Amino acid sequence: ETRSILVSEYRKRLLEVSQIGLFYEDNDSRSANHLFVIKTNQRDELQLYLESKGIGTMIHYPVPPHLQQCYKDLGYKEGSFPIAEKLANEVLSLPLFIGMELSQVKYVTDAVKEFFLIKN
Repeated sequence: ETRSILVSEYRKRLLEVSQIGLFYEDNDSRSANHLFVIKTNQRDELQLYLESKGIGTMIHYPVPPHLQQCYKDLGYKEGSFPIAEKLANEVLSLPLFIGMELSQVKYVTDAVKEFFLIKN
């Protein structure tokens, strides 16, 4: 599957970037590779930098479920689920789409690496 190849290339090229976290799969599960999501505490700055390079990214879940309006009646507050809240502030979806080429993954990952070289 093409998406699997792209995800594998993303993982290979970003594994060395210590400022980001990659989600992992264990032996009992497998991703559908619908999205390629990274974690970084410099998410907003990275997103702006990538945008300046013509790379579109998304924050798919900016508000954790327990803080969404539809669950307000459950009474959860900020701090109720700190890990979910931390992730909501750190996750960034990098481009992954039908027809994407390995050269585009290289362009994206080179830009990510460049950002962290400039910032550190």
